[in-house]
Amino acid sequence: MRILRRTGLAIVLAVGAACLGCAKWLEQVAGGPDRPATEEECQAFGSELEAAVTAGDQAKTAELFALAGIFYKAVSDFEGPPEYHAHLRHNAEEDARNDPFVPLLLEAVRRGGQLKLLRVHTVDGRPRALIRYIGPRGGVDYMDILPARRGGRVVAEDIHSAANGELATETGRRLQLNVAAEQHQGPPGHPPSAAKLWVSNVPNINAMYKASIERKYAEAIRIYRSLPEEIRLNKSMFLRYLWNAEAVSDAEFLLALDGFRRQFPGDPALAFQDVDYYCLTRSFDQALRSIDKAEQAIGGDPYLNALRAKLLVKAWRHKEARAAADKAIEEEPTLTHGYWGRISVALAETHHADTLKWLQKLVENTGQKVGDLRQDPEFGVFVRSPEYQEWVRWYAARKKA
Repeated sequence: MRILRRTGLAIVLAVGAACLGCAKWLEQVAGGPDRPATEEECQAFGSELEAAVTAGDQAKTAELFALAGIFYKAVSDFEGPPEYHAHLRHNAEEDARNDPFVPLLLEAVRRGGQLKLLRVHTVDGRPRALIRYIGPRGGVDYMDILPARRGGRVVAEDIHSAANGELATETGRRLQLNVAAEQHQGPPGHPPSAAKLWVSNVPNINAMYKASIERKYAEAIRIYRSLPEEIRLNKSMFLRYLWNAEAVSDAEFLLALDGFRRQFPGDPALAFQDVDYYCLTRSFDQALRSIDKAEQAIGGDPYLNALRAKLLVKAWRHKEARAAADKAIEEEPTLTHGYWGRISVALAETHHADTLKWLQKLVENTGQKVGDLRQDPEFGVFVRSPEYQEWVRWYAARKKA
């Protein structure tokens, strides 16, 4: 099912042992502090990001996400001389160049995914740009971006992922703190550790990340399971396991979700992960309650009403499903998923006239391209109806127009 997850996207921050002697990168450390963006700047940033992703502009998208800055921010308060921070920034830039986040995002949008600025809102006194990403198969994640003005440009200073329940800097920092403790480094007051657990496993952790980047997800899980328990149960590592498990199979994903729920009860990520968990266990009433929690967490989104409609159909609550789909269409008339929710109701009720009607509305109002319905098992009854023949004639004529 994989509904409310990171949908195949994740920001990778490689773990590395620190060193000195990188003076040639000193000039990149200098510069003034970032200034939080205003509401107007957040709105412009979100619109620019949406346009860049829709156009498939990798250079502009990468510039706006500014991953090197996010990676460095996770460790920017670590104590050390200028040469040490030059090395940290150099590592951040290397990690950003190798990170698959932007290429995967653009590839997914080319295959039918969508990225949209939902709104600008304020959290803890600071404006954020709430971005919705829907994957080609309907999975969704919400990126609450903290834009900042840096060197004359407004870029992402940090990103809160709903599926992870935390900021990207928190996910990366958690790993780096463990390594830093064993190297007697880190922020002021960070307690040192005599253990060598994390440092000795850095090559294995990076091998797991490399397998993920290369889409060798089963191999990444194999490496993960070979790691010591303390490392496996670190939240940042568990999130990476979830991402890989999602790509392997529903059974592996369910196993990972169950493990996360037991290891991190009450974690903010569960508001979203529980939707998938209960869908995979076919506990639709609980999945619907989880959608309510997710909706409250992000402040609402028409897509969640479309998702409700799909789940209500599975629970045989067709009247409620119609209402949810209608609300999604009313709130966002160009969102294809609302129409598919209405079509799902019509198919479940074998109401062929309604199926035809909502297929036509889908195409007319969103421009959605519809493939051969005979290849979709859900349309098995409909394609034997007179309404299907009418649909074929109507759609063919529309494509010629």
